[in-house]
Amino acid sequence: MLLFHKIPGLRDEDKQENWYYKYRNFEEDRKNTKEYYTQNPPKEGDLVVVLSTQFTHRMDKPEILPIEAITKQKRIVVNHSFIYYAGRSFWRTGQNCYAPKGQVHLVPAELYRDIPIPKSLYDKKVNEELAKSNEIDIKDFSDFYGGMENVIKHLKWIMQTSFCSYEKAKEEMQKDMDEHIHYLMFNIHKRSNKRNFKKNYKHISKFLEKEEEQRKRIRDI
Repeated sequence: MLLFHKIPGLRDEDKQENWYYKYRNFEEDRKNTKEYYTQNPPKEGDLVVVLSTQFTHRMDKPEILPIEAITKQKRIVVNHSFIYYAGRSFWRTGQNCYAPKGQVHLVPAELYRDIPIPKSLYDKKVNEELAKSNEIDIKDFSDFYGGMENVIKHLKWIMQTSFCSYEKAKEEMQKDMDEHIHYLMFNIHKRSNKRNFKKNYKHISKFLEKEEEQRKRIRDI
């Protein structure tokens, strides 16, 4: 288990805004937590790490706390500070009893291995990766996402939430774009029984215009 009180970014005196905390895979956490507690039933006094997201795009500073109690229903009670989003009781999957699909969950301290990164260092890395966009052809993304400014914003968002490289973020954007186009063309095919492409052109153009209007409304929000 990590010595949390000695790790920069997790100490009591470390401020959240100065650190970047790796985004967690909630499904993986739930699976691993359930397996761990099946083999090692939780006890009062055991350490857990309570995790919370900020609008699903980055993590809050984790709270390392002892288990206050185990209820008759085998629920884990932890006196954490994220009470505006969740209650104090958790299931053995780590999910919060009050908001099981919410932004707060826990993992046993033994399973937590993420080391915080100074925000200044992380931002520098992200900016260096994004600078490569001038060297790589992403014109297709520009047309799809409504301009280079939106492309850069989306790339940065993927890199921050997934803690991945520029190349990986670009691959994810390509995948999203391909899936959207496939979905678009599938619906066009379903809506039209005509086989002649020229006759279908009006259906395609109208559908594409509608999609573009929807994307524009989203961008203007």
